Amino acid sequence: MDKLHSAYRTIGEVAKILNLKTNKKGVLSTHVIRFWETQFKQIKPKILNSNRRYYDEKSINLLKKVKFLLKDQGMTINGVKKILNNEDSLKLDESTDKSISAKNLKNKLLKISNKLKELKWQKKTHVKVRMVPEAKPDSPYFYYVKKPAGGEKAKVKLSAKKYNPDTRKHEIFVEKKLPPHSK
Repeated sequence: MDKLHSAYRTIGEVAKILNLKTNKKGVLSTHVIRFWETQFKQIKPKILNSNRRYYDEKSINLLKKVKFLLKDQGMTINGVKKILNNEDSLKLDESTDKSISAKNLKNKLLKISNKLKELKWQKKTHVKVRMVPEAKPDSPYFYYVKKPAGGEKAKVKLSAKKYNPDTRKHEIFVEKKLPPHSK
């Protein structure tokens, strides 16, 4: 026998609705709901005979939003408090209801795909260059530095005074072209 949609629910029933289970034994964790009651003043269950909590539909929906923001979105308790205190924010994204329409999902995925393509094809501003000792270019010691990818500075061959651990002295290091696979 199911309860009416508008009927009050016990804390155990709310834990089932929210799917709050401990990892180890799969026991419903009602203590989480009691903790959220202390943290969020908006959650007010009816407390009747012998301190039993009864939740109405409004409280259950609020608990769903709290769970979504804390568990699914990874927000902090203070962040969720700020959102719940702002009256406009109670109309959260449709993902809280788990009912994203196919059209909206397709549009969101297309936007993400276009952004990724845009980032992928952005022109590089710098390239990685290997600096080797001028006196011994085949030395196992080298430095990597960034060099502009375009413009006049890109045409100039780099040279710098760097420390060479092999000789234990500062030496002139010059740019050596990297093989294509290491870029």
